[in-house]
Amino acid sequence: MHHPNPFARPRRVPANIHFLRGFTLTELLTVIAIIGVLAAILIPTVGKVRRASQNSACASNLRQIGVALTGYSADNRGALPGHDLIQDDWQLAYGLNRGAGATYWVKSGKPTRDLCSHLGPYLGISIDAGSSTGTVPSFICPAAASEQTGVGTSYYIGTSVRMNDGSLRRPIGLVNNSIVAQRRSVKRVEIASPARAVALFDADNEYLPTLSQSTVTGAPASAVHGTTRNVLYFDGHVAAVNKDINPQEQL
Repeated sequence: MHHPNPFARPRRVPANIHFLRGFTLTELLTVIAIIGVLAAILIPTVGKVRRASQNSACASNLRQIGVALTGYSADNRGALPGHDLIQDDWQLAYGLNRGAGATYWVKSGKPTRDLCSHLGPYLGISIDAGSSTGTVPSFICPAAASEQTGVGTSYYIGTSVRMNDGSLRRPIGLVNNSIVAQRRSVKRVEIASPARAVALFDADNEYLPTLSQSTVTGAPASAVHGTTRNVLYFDGHVAAVNKDINPQEQL
């Protein structure tokens, strides 16, 4: 006949078993429901915080680019990039590409048709004497990057500013084979009101066709900051503008 050992330690029941035995099925389901409600509340909040952070980083990028534009023009007799002739593998021309992409290319140590290749040295990018390529982080909006594969185009160059003589001009010239001389960039002193003159804005292919501009490969399909787009003006300030409004100076 087996007798229990009076000196043997009783087998311990795991604490979690006692914990579970203390709750009824109804109580467990109630806890699960509460967790679900909290998750439903927190997940959108986390999303809003992330979007706000991306928006702030984008505005900071544009401010840095504004400072770089000022530095560039100060070193180039007041001219904006694309005022002087540029030589690359395609042609000798004034003007730059339409989109302000983040990928730069330099030829023999000289900028080509990408805005960031002209402003890279003012944004901490060292350009050697040879031919090279790379990216300028300040030209990458984190909200746009989350919707792209690889390095896309986050920003677009303003298309219309009012000059001192009352005319409207493209501030940073557009490369064009047939009317090269008419498409060169302007000088900052020629811009009538820098505080209203758009230098760059968030690029997306929802908005560009409304400006009679072609879509840009690598640009997001729609506004990445919800109901607004960030805009850099030539006086260096950045503003969030309703996505249905064209912030550029018009007739």
